[in-house]
Amino acid sequence: MLILFGLGAVIGLYFLLLRILPLFLYPEVVRHPLQWAHRASAILIPGAVLVSGIWNLHIRYPMLFTLVVVGSGLVGGLRAKLEVISEWARPFARTQMIMTPILTPVLFLWAVFSTEDVVYSDAHVTVEVSTHTGWMSGITSTRVTLYQACGILFDKHVGDIGVGESREYGVGEPDFKQKEWWQTVRWVTFNTVTLTGVVQQVQGSYPFGVERAWRKVPPPPAETSAPAPGGFPTVEDR
Repeated sequence: MLILFGLGAVIGLYFLLLRILPLFLYPEVVRHPLQWAHRASAILIPGAVLVSGIWNLHIRYPMLFTLVVVGSGLVGGLRAKLEVISEWARPFARTQMIMTPILTPVLFLWAVFSTEDVVYSDAHVTVEVSTHTGWMSGITSTRVTLYQACGILFDKHVGDIGVGESREYGVGEPDFKQKEWWQTVRWVTFNTVTLTGVVQQVQGSYPFGVERAWRKVPPPPAETSAPAPGGFPTVEDR
């Protein structure tokens, strides 16, 4: 219910601003601010999509990205309504103005569901606890996934968190797969070289290791028998 209310509020505010703001804005005053805001968002949005697609990164702040898309459509619509945009670009701005409210529900739901499983996040790492059920096997499994901040806008998938081998830290057994357990976590430290880290919780510190899903252990080299003494057999020996 809250999701639908938030979605309706965003779309309603979008249409309200498009209708009211042009009545109070002076075209010559807002020409350059709208132009630069529109250009910046026009570069940022496809750039973020391309970078995340090519390098398999996650957009770190999905809701903020959604609001940037809505804001870009709003700015484009204002430029078109106030006629502070060149003739060749005006059809593109009008198309963006119309398509933005159509695309907003998809982006809004994507932003909500992409952050639903996030149990911890700071400036360096993000931890996600997700449950998956195989559609053929019917087996339910829970994964605790670690993402590392890559710049300001993106997260890089590192791997799955497992209980560390050391027991010198902490009190009791950590239950990383329970979302409620992460509510009292204070911070998470992680070493990218050793793929190990520590979760600092109220009860104590808990070490963990990260296993990359794509890491394969190379098979041992095949044993080769030593050549027979005397070298290769001659024709007479056969």
